[in-house]
Amino acid sequence: MKQLLSSHFQRVLPLDQTHYQVFSDFDGTLVNIASAPHKIYVHDYIPELLADLDLNCQFCLVSGRAIKDLNTFLPITDFNVYGCHGAEFSAKGESYSRDQKVNAALQAVAIMLGDILFAFPGVLIEEKPHSIAIHYRNLVGDVELLKTKLNDILNCYPEQLRLQAGKKVFEFCLRHICKGDAISQQIKREAQSKGGVNKVKRLFIGDDDTDESGFQYINAIDGISIRVGRNVQSAAQYYVNDVYEVHTLLHYLSQSNSEMSWAS
Repeated sequence: MKQLLSSHFQRVLPLDQTHYQVFSDFDGTLVNIASAPHKIYVHDYIPELLADLDLNCQFCLVSGRAIKDLNTFLPITDFNVYGCHGAEFSAKGESYSRDQKVNAALQAVAIMLGDILFAFPGVLIEEKPHSIAIHYRNLVGDVELLKTKLNDILNCYPEQLRLQAGKKVFEFCLRHICKGDAISQQIKREAQSKGGVNKVKRLFIGDDDTDESGFQYINAIDGISIRVGRNVQSAAQYYVNDVYEVHTLLHYLSQSNSEMSWAS
């Protein structure tokens, strides 16, 4: 894993003769992680930055948050968005969501998690349309014991669900949904509707284990994977130190030659 410094941008990501498509996570990537999901702070310049990026490249947000939740922080109608790790999709004039019948296992898990709140003080349970997150940033107790209890619950639904670890969070997700698949679906959708472009280089930026499938997929298609924070076990090729370096990178990419537009 190499550090991606601003002085390296032109060499690693030349703006001439290449069109970029940027996929990005939200929490820990565009905004700093907070003590609770609703306490994040979105800098005032972020919406305009993403709009400029989408205009001159193409931007797609791939988040574990529900789209309804993301909409309270960003003008998400301006670009493509995948929520709940890919179980939800929204774009101009198009949207979909997984059939609620698929979520029967999650509904059962939500009931089973009731005891977790009492046994592990400080835990915050966040129910989303297609996943359930157990935040333990403020946990008073044993994280490994919490993980064991959650795996016991998971064993009741091994065919339907998986337990995904993130930064101070465990999340019950639909088994076959991941960010790598979301990125793949978006690329296929564009190929069908727009016929492709000349010399497209795709990037994915994320910050934790929930983004690893995205890094792996981007690597497989000869793209560029970037993680916020150095982690030698990550599949990401490059790393930046914090969200502010992500903002600097996105500002640089937003100056890409807009004449290298997507084929119509």
